[in-house]
Amino acid sequence: MKKLIKIKLILFLLITPLSTLNAQDSIKRNNRTTYTSLRHYKKMHNAEVTQQDSLEFKYINNDTLVLLKDYKAPKGVSVPYEKCDSIFLNLYKDIVFKKNNLKRSNKKKATIKYWKDDIHIYFDKSVSSSFKNEVLSIAENLTKNIDSLNIYETKKKEKSNYYVYAINKNHKVKHDEKINNTDGANYYISWDGRQRFYKCTFEINSLIVFNDESMIREIKKDFIKSLGLFNYSKDLNCESVFSNCYNNSKPFITKLDLEIIKYHYSYGICKGTDLETFEKQHERAKKELKSGHTTFFFHPDE
Repeated sequence: MKKLIKIKLILFLLITPLSTLNAQDSIKRNNRTTYTSLRHYKKMHNAEVTQQDSLEFKYINNDTLVLLKDYKAPKGVSVPYEKCDSIFLNLYKDIVFKKNNLKRSNKKKATIKYWKDDIHIYFDKSVSSSFKNEVLSIAENLTKNIDSLNIYETKKKEKSNYYVYAINKNHKVKHDEKINNTDGANYYISWDGRQRFYKCTFEINSLIVFNDESMIREIKKDFIKSLGLFNYSKDLNCESVFSNCYNNSKPFITKLDLEIIKYHYSYGICKGTDLETFEKQHERAKKELKSGHTTFFFHPDE
């Protein structure tokens, strides 16, 4: 006799800058009922719940859930929670949220920011071929190794969302005054209310750094930072592009660096959240796994 396995789907629905929890209890394959948190239900209806609503309450892990009647799920994809060990997770949180080495005000909370759309890079004529090839080499390797991160060169500036220019003895025009460049390479990046990047300007300044090898390190470091507004961690050795003492001039990055970027672009975690929400979601997901349930994150197409 085949063993019957009960699977409960807990979906984190990304419909606001900070994701909102929805719970779906899978009863039958073609007859699913959908619940949402009581707090989110009140926001959806802009009112208190009625006595009739309260009859449909369900309680999961000390959360009060309300039945959503006639719910139509948005188009998108749900992906199982991606579990990782605590050491790796702590490094990731340090790099994304500066958890271990920076005091932040509540008004400026770090969030998981990422490129949802493909990155189309346009290189200004001021950029030397050696620097251009360095960026494209990194882009090619990342695109090859990370399914949801695609980086391409475009020959048309109007079709780009990532503009790279250089300042040197022949080209001294600063194309973006918002860039504060003190170490040879820096960028200014923009994102929307859902924490998705949509435009970046990247500056290479050879009047600050004269040595090409040193400049290549700075370019690689800041280019990779622009993929997630990443920070440095003092807990990594100097071979890592995420270390605060980075000194690796090799064309690519370490295996751990790649795993961190890959995890950032994984659909097995929620996007756009702050540190507190991120940790609560992981805590909840791990509890569900221990109780024999499968946790999913839902990512809408739009």
